[in-house]
Amino acid sequence: MITRPYLWGYFFFILLNQLFIFILIFVALLPLNIVLSAAGLVIVGPFSHPIVQVIMVQVSQYLTLLLGENYVYKSTIQSVNDCVLSIHGYHELATRGKYLKHYPKINKKTSFKISLSDIPFTFYDCNINISETVLSLIILSVAPVVGPYVLIVLFSVRKGATFHQRYFELKGMEYKQQRRYVEAKCFQYTVFGVVSGIFTLLPVFSAVFTVTNICGAALWSIEIEEENQRLYRQKKFNRVKEPSGKSKNKIERQGPFSIRHSN
Repeated sequence: MITRPYLWGYFFFILLNQLFIFILIFVALLPLNIVLSAAGLVIVGPFSHPIVQVIMVQVSQYLTLLLGENYVYKSTIQSVNDCVLSIHGYHELATRGKYLKHYPKINKKTSFKISLSDIPFTFYDCNINISETVLSLIILSVAPVVGPYVLIVLFSVRKGATFHQRYFELKGMEYKQQRRYVEAKCFQYTVFGVVSGIFTLLPVFSAVFTVTNICGAALWSIEIEEENQRLYRQKKFNRVKEPSGKSKNKIERQGPFSIRHSN
């Protein structure tokens, strides 16, 4: 990122917002911090105080990323993704975002049922999943230090897919299409989710890795587009070589997002 000056503005904007949100949440949790510290001092002893502070930092950082990525600097994340796409020659794909008035949404009741039956595969378009949030806060509260890593593993697929949410929007994919594609690439999204999740755990430094994770996801999107184009050219070339008795008007474009045209 140091060698990419066009990313500095995005980085400082995300950094300042993360610091502000983190401090605001940490201060808001001070009454709870005092109560837990007092209870821990009585029940466990003086060693409970640092444990309580670790829990407060973990919870504050989790809520900071949750609110920031979904609301405060969501448009900035989209801009970073579009910027990377444009610089690498996919300006047409990136500019679609300026004309998108409605992003693919999913039914609230459907999303709730899916979240209960299949948590690792749930991901939403800027909607905070209440059941996931409550479960995450419980894990962070009862498992200091280890808790964040448990969350990374548990929601690794969702975390990885979230970084491709903008790409799914630009391609106009509905929720079912997104889900099928993520399930087909489950291992890749799991690895990406684990790696990106580990690097965003640290306050302050998470801003750097938030930007680099978005850039990595955008470059991955470019690889997908290049593979789509390669498969399309190959399929079109094979159709041209077919005997004249067969239809040449039908063109099938194969790839992760299958599009078919026929006359």
